[in-house]
Amino acid sequence: MVSIRTEDVSYKQRCYLQELQNNAGWTFQRIARDQGLALLTVYGICSGPATPQRVGKCGRKVKIDTPTRRRLVFAATSTSENRRKPYSEVANEMGIEASDKTLRTAFAKEGYHRRIARKKPFLDQIKRDKRLRFALQHRHWTREDWRKQHREYFQIPTIDWPPSSPDLNPIENIWSLLKDRLNTRRPRPRGREEIRTAILEEWDLITAEEITKYVDNMPERIQAVIDANGGHTRW
Repeated sequence: MVSIRTEDVSYKQRCYLQELQNNAGWTFQRIARDQGLALLTVYGICSGPATPQRVGKCGRKVKIDTPTRRRLVFAATSTSENRRKPYSEVANEMGIEASDKTLRTAFAKEGYHRRIARKKPFLDQIKRDKRLRFALQHRHWTREDWRKQHREYFQIPTIDWPPSSPDLNPIENIWSLLKDRLNTRRPRPRGREEIRTAILEEWDLITAEEITKYVDNMPERIQAVIDANGGHTRW
């Protein structure tokens, strides 16, 4: 085994080793074998900070420094369970004490933001049956078939859509696109008239290619509903 000094191990690998020991529960011996490092090197890295701390540093003490922020993001995104945990719970498990505001700021500095999960409509058995029946009736439709059914601006009076099925209606994607573009306008529109004008302007900027892109994945949406037996899909 090649002897590697503790200070020669990269920051990224240091964080990875610490996560293996702190969160995954690996022993020092297992980490050393897996990473090809000396046992004393692994022990020194896992027992200390991700980066060496300078002694006698002047200035205001940083509550959560860059290495710690990155360790927080690594831990928060390591599993699906952790992605749903509050920031404070993730920090507590790592032995880090900080306020919710400090934690939000720390994650934001690393470009990590959480969004409220979109609520999916409740599907009872009747709705599931209708969704499945609709999907089975249209399972052989091609992209061209769907394009023919979609008139300008998604006005579709000829299809009896199943209830509680936004995942089967491409217009929902267009609404989302429209909202995103409105949110990025600067200055942001204020008042009813400004908002109305902004909506009309952004609506006119939506291209036929963008609309077609969402229509063209209808066969995949239909198959997803069939695979889910009428249940929820990722769309």
